Formats: sequence, structure tokens, C-alpha cells
Amino acid sequence: MKQVSHYSLSSVRSSLIHFATGKAFSAISAISVLFIVSRAIPKEDYAVLAIFQAIVLFSGVISSFGVSQSIARFVPELRSLHNNATLYRLVFFGTISRVSIYSLVLFCVYLAATQFAKETSYGEAIDLLPFYLVIGLLRLVSYFIASVMESLLWQKQ
Repeated sequence: MKQVSHYSLSSVRSSLIHFATGKAFSAISAISVLFIVSRAIPKEDYAVLAIFQAIVLFSGVISSFGVSQSIARFVPELRSLHNNATLYRLVFFGTISRVSIYSLVLFCVYLAATQFAKETSYGEAIDLLPFYLVIGLLRLVSYFIASVMESLLWQKQ
């Protein structure tokens, strides 16, 4: 049986095609959804949505503390050493710590946002913030797990 190199020209070309196709589809989808949403809802509701998205993104940056980068750095090494028990523990406790830190940051953001909403005209929109923060938490966890999975791709055994 012929041994296939992960770094051959055909493998690199195939990987780049898959990468470019995925990025293009993702960008087109995001722009399409943004266009549809911006046309479908009133300006005031779109402003609230934009504020909620900014809160989630900013909270994700604050809560990172380098956990994602550390795990993405050590996961391939543990996999190549066949140290699966340590790998699973690292991913599990990394996910738990990331979710815990993010939840704490979101709780603080929610407390600050409720105070902000009392002083502005966004009082009734603040009732939707907890639901959007849960969506943000799910999105953060999915991105985190996707980055861990990406770091496991094409590991030499």
C-alpha cells in the first residue's frame, strides 16, 4: 500500500481548496444573514442586536486569559505522544475553566447592563439579554471546541 504524505503538493492543494471553500461559504452566509436581518427588523431593534453582539464578543475576549491558546498548543503534543488520558483531562478542565470564567464575566456584564438600561431607553430590551448571553456562551464553547479539534488535524503518528 502506498504511503500518502500529508505535506505533498496534492494534499496541500486539496486542503487549501477545502479551506477556501469553507471560508467563502462562511463569509457569504454571514453577509447574507446580516443583510436580511438589517432589512427585516427596525433600526432600534437592530441597534439592540448590535449592542448584544458587541457585549458577547468583548466578554469573550476578556474571559480568554490565554486558555484557548494554551490548550491548542499542548493538544497536538499530547496526541502525538499517545497520552490520551492527559489530553482528555486538559480539554475537559480547559473547557470547564473557560465556561466558568466566561459565565462570571457575563454575570458581571449583565449586572452592569441592567444598571445601564435603567438610565437609557433600552429598558425593555434588557429582558432579552440573558437569552442572548446564553447563545453567546454556546457560541464561545463551540468555537473553543472547534479550535481544539483543528489542532488535532493531520497529526503524525
